[in-house]
Amino acid sequence: MQFWDRLDYLGVHAYFPLTDRQDASVAELERGWRTHLATIESLCARWNRPILFTEIGYRSIAGAAVQPWNFTVRAAVDMQEQADAYEALFRTFWGQDWFAGLFLWEWDADIGADENLTGDDDYTPQTKPAQQVLARWFEVGT
Repeated sequence: MQFWDRLDYLGVHAYFPLTDRQDASVAELERGWRTHLATIESLCARWNRPILFTEIGYRSIAGAAVQPWNFTVRAAVDMQEQADAYEALFRTFWGQDWFAGLFLWEWDADIGADENLTGDDDYTPQTKPAQQVLARWFEVGT
């Protein structure tokens, strides 16, 4: 038995660049996923394992999907770009039969439902428009 045969899932940290500009539409972000989708599908087919995004997240900043891994980028707070990035993610992957799910970065146990994070530029989707996107897709997926 080989290493790959012992795995239930293939884990992917999914901080892929989806665009090179700020204010990209959801449709543009979906197009940005296409190249990565083909690569991810080929891994799934090669190893005959479902894909699990072991970490994915977007900051609530302008250009959130340009370099989603880069927590040092300085940009204006933009809650809608974060929400749009998640929307494109779910539209691209949620219906794929080989997609096993995802782990979000970052969900903070210390943030209350009544807290206001209007000026927050970090990864958490909590109390932001992105949280409604997540709630809608997870509800649809059940």
